[in-house]
Amino acid sequence: MPISETEHRIIQEVTLLLKSKKFRSLRTAYKKGKQKTVIIFGRTISFDPEIPYSGMTYFEKNSFAVGAKAFKNREELIKTLLHEIYRLEKSVIRNTRQASQQEVTEETNAAHAFAERTISYFGNFL
Repeated sequence: MPISETEHRIIQEVTLLLKSKKFRSLRTAYKKGKQKTVIIFGRTISFDPEIPYSGMTYFEKNSFAVGAKAFKNREELIKTLLHEIYRLEKSVIRNTRQASQQEVTEETNAAHAFAERTISYFGNFL
């Protein structure tokens, strides 16, 4: 399946995130088990050791949090970043602020499929 322009921008953003000093500070926070929030490319990204998921989207703030599960290995971290940024960029829910459970599930599945489909672009990071 070809990559759309928006999807290409998401891949680029994740690549730049992984290389940024501010993102490295989130990794350090993970290693210390401490909460940390940074702003990178206008997005607020938090590490929260208490969330029981790899990631959590906060549409109203154009932000997301990553949990300890995201840092279990490089592939999971990259997939989490792809998933969260995809949701922020492509979500109808973000614009309407309301959704049925079916819409939430569909958007989550689409983000997951995107991460699975595009992880191969990150061979140098794995």
